Amino acid sequence: MQTSLILLFLFSLVMAGISFYIGFMRPQRPGTWLSKAGFIIWLFLLAPFLAYVLYQQSGSVERLEKTGFIAPPSMEESVGLACGTGSEPTWMFKAKGDPDSILTYYRSPETRPGWTLVAETPQILSFVQGEKRMDIFASEGWGSASVMYKLSAGSD
Repeated sequence: MQTSLILLFLFSLVMAGISFYIGFMRPQRPGTWLSKAGFIIWLFLLAPFLAYVLYQQSGSVERLEKTGFIAPPSMEESVGLACGTGSEPTWMFKAKGDPDSILTYYRSPETRPGWTLVAETPQILSFVQGEKRMDIFASEGWGSASVMYKLSAGSD
């Protein structure tokens, strides 16, 4: 799970508490409606959304491994909303090391049982298994490697 999203979730809970206090507990003053609206937005919109994203991120490695791709030991955390859900899922991770080490890891058949490497470029590996296709893209991120997995239904 993304540390920044965990901190943002905690911040939204604190801001909801502050907004509740200002809007509902303190004596009424002009502009109190703004604190009431802030309480509703922080607690009932932002906090549930962030909790949902964090929950989805917590199971993203398991969803990836169900496809047959073993996550590299250098994998740090899932990033954003690309956490492996839907009919043609996408995963986004942050990993230690350089992108080449991630791609080298997946060139070994033991890390992707049942998948066949069909194409490769300096940044992308493409695998097929029956009618399914998995593309793995690795690039240099800010202080770490960014790794994206895209599972497609067809082997176009």
